[in-house]
Amino acid sequence: MSGAAGTLAHVLEHPSTRAVVRRNLAALMAATAGADAVIDQIAARRFWNALRATSPGAIEAIRATTVRGNTPSGGPWTVLTGLLTFVHSGIGLSIGGDPLRPDVVITAYGVPELFPIVLALVDAAPQAIHGTFQVHAGRPRVADPAFLSVRLGDATIPAGDLRYSASQHPAGSTRCDVVLYVPGYDRDADPFGERNGDLTARMLLALDHLLGEYNTETQIGMIEWEPADAAADDPDARPLTSLPDYLDTLAAGHSTGE
Repeated sequence: MSGAAGTLAHVLEHPSTRAVVRRNLAALMAATAGADAVIDQIAARRFWNALRATSPGAIEAIRATTVRGNTPSGGPWTVLTGLLTFVHSGIGLSIGGDPLRPDVVITAYGVPELFPIVLALVDAAPQAIHGTFQVHAGRPRVADPAFLSVRLGDATIPAGDLRYSASQHPAGSTRCDVVLYVPGYDRDADPFGERNGDLTARMLLALDHLLGEYNTETQIGMIEWEPADAAADDPDARPLTSLPDYLDTLAAGHSTGE
């Protein structure tokens, strides 16, 4: 597989992703084809060549830092992220996962308009890169939601202990609006201001990992934020780890009755 079709293989990692992409295939392929002309292929080659030339020790240092929940720094990381900005200043890089074959994630930071750029860059990766790394267009969905935890304030909370409720919107679509019940959230303050901003940012990142970045942007509509204790008054509140299955049901075209 090559070209835009080959790149799609990197995002088609879950049933719900495949279903959603099939529904939007014509638009996504057209956008990706356009991105091939927009993306600087020389800049893309320089980025992938620099990644391939980075020493295993430096890659492991970056990976281990990321896995610990910290932001990498230092020469090799600065070089890689600097070269990435020549492809597009709005996309990002993450290296994590298994030390034997680390995950390299090119992220659009949740901006739908940048997905074609991300797809085009991943498609430009040489075969040697795929032999050393697992390359992802967008943050991939975790294999098992039960192992996902979210750092909120001073506590690390298993995703299964967090609550949400959802309603299909519009009816019959693959999208839904959600209410997220967040420990420490202050409903009287700005959701993205000083008091709540770190909590909501971490929850949005958790959704990317729980659902996959592409699914988060294509299937999640409006998000309403509430304190965790408000879930007791919502009869539809359920563990956050059940959200992927809910979206899979929508993507499969079945009515949820909600």
